[in-house]
Amino acid sequence: MKKSLFLFLFLLVSLIQAQPSDEKINTLIERFVELGQFSGSVLVAENDEIILSKGYGFANQEWEIPNSPDTKFRIGSVTKQFTSMLIFQLLEEGKLSLDDKLSDHLDYYRKDTGEKITILQLLNHTSGIPSYTNADSFFQKTGKIKADPKEFILEYCSGDLDFEPGSQFVYNNSAYFILGAVVEEITGTTYEQALTKMILEPLEMSCTGYDYHLKIIAKRADGYRKTYIFPQNDDFVDMSTPYAAGALYSTTGDLFKWHKGLLSNKLISEETKKIMLTPVKNDYANGWFVQKMKFESGDSITAYSHSGGINGFNSLIYRVPEKNQVVIALANMIPASVNAIVRGSIEILNGEQVDFPHTSLASLIAKKVKDDPQFDIYNFYQKFKNSEDFNNFPSVERENNSLGYELLNNNLFDAAIDIFKINTELYPQSFNVYDSMGEALAKAEKNEEAIASYQKALELNPNLISSIEALKKLGVDIKVPEKIQLTDDEIKLISGKYELSSSFVITIYNEDEKIMAKASGQPSIELTPTSATNFYNNQIPIQIEFNKNEEGVIESLSLFQNGQKYPGKKVE
Repeated sequence: MKKSLFLFLFLLVSLIQAQPSDEKINTLIERFVELGQFSGSVLVAENDEIILSKGYGFANQEWEIPNSPDTKFRIGSVTKQFTSMLIFQLLEEGKLSLDDKLSDHLDYYRKDTGEKITILQLLNHTSGIPSYTNADSFFQKTGKIKADPKEFILEYCSGDLDFEPGSQFVYNNSAYFILGAVVEEITGTTYEQALTKMILEPLEMSCTGYDYHLKIIAKRADGYRKTYIFPQNDDFVDMSTPYAAGALYSTTGDLFKWHKGLLSNKLISEETKKIMLTPVKNDYANGWFVQKMKFESGDSITAYSHSGGINGFNSLIYRVPEKNQVVIALANMIPASVNAIVRGSIEILNGEQVDFPHTSLASLIAKKVKDDPQFDIYNFYQKFKNSEDFNNFPSVERENNSLGYELLNNNLFDAAIDIFKINTELYPQSFNVYDSMGEALAKAEKNEEAIASYQKALELNPNLISSIEALKKLGVDIKVPEKIQLTDDEIKLISGKYELSSSFVITIYNEDEKIMAKASGQPSIELTPTSATNFYNNQIPIQIEFNKNEEGVIESLSLFQNGQKYPGKKVE
């Protein structure tokens, strides 16, 4: 039996390797669809020739209307490259300079910061303005209002600076919202009108536009939250709030026109385009990430890309101008495996071997529960973990937790508790799994067990606010422990840059007596110490341990997340 299975898998891999590129890519995408990790449309092209253009899954699940190449999707932050292009077009017209101050164009913006921040800093996320989407109230409240650009900027995009302009890179939606208002002030038109006249009409992008909830838009997809068992529409967001930072919809075909337009000089000159696509900090170039993609063979390519994520939708455009290759993946589910699909497609185009995704443990259990709501999850796991097949179904802490909460939110308490219990056995050093299990036990009114689980979470993370508050509600008298204060020498010892990969660096630094960590392309987070070398974050389930050599000098760190350990060498 094992020999037959091996022979089958060998033949399957051999058949896939023998397929033409379009069939290989299609097989890869269909595997992600089969695993419930993608629904949308994909376009792959090389040398201006479309290799694959196809829809997968449903644009509307209720009516089972399939996605197609001309389905329209919200593209989220891919909008930013269009806003950037408008700014560089206005630059060529002599209507602004990249060194202009924000206050030069928006006279209503607060002068103390507006006179410090340049247009270029807004474009490359180095302005220091707090991003309005980072506020706790955004998704519950702010994202649902109808926003007037000026009023919204004054209310939500005018906070005190997080850092001195130009000194750091922190991805920022406020900056691109403000740039949309700059476009309106200079052109005397709405952002939508400027976009249509200056970009969409010249490139004949008739299937792209500014999205409105109330407007009937033909072939527009509905957006869904990725689930394991119970399909779910995603939350409403008024598209006036993402505005110039993320309010557009498009098709894969129209974004292919955009790619070809960027290869030409139809919109801006070659000289201006070179400025637009030159990185400033953290490999970010005014609406584009510019990074080397390395293959297993040792070859590498330079790619220009940007992703987008907005309620119910994921997107990614990935361009390799040196080979005239482009992959565009638009999904009407979030999260979706657009990154893996795009990377796999690029690897196939360049003759590389691609690993196909496996069914995860969470997906396997979810399928069994979907087939039989009374399925005994924990008893199955106890037997399955000792079988030869167990390692063929990778476990991911985050996925297991998501399945647990999906079951919990649908009042399947016992099933949810089983999943969280399995997660505590697989990831016994993760405070997050015990906190989640405590929540499920409390909802099931198993208070004593819930208390024990929350207390275990606090053993691993003594300042975990969610567990502390939950214990108080359960009648446990508990105090927040005093925060450990590090000496200046201890802080200096751990400060620096740690390289986990060629494109992922974590910078540790001191800011106002707080230990901060900033990963490539991500906002800074505060680290709370449990000792001079061990830290965690209260909001994100991560832990960081700094490692000393024999001389007592910090030489590396270990990042613990989702049950995995990621080493990073200190490079600066």
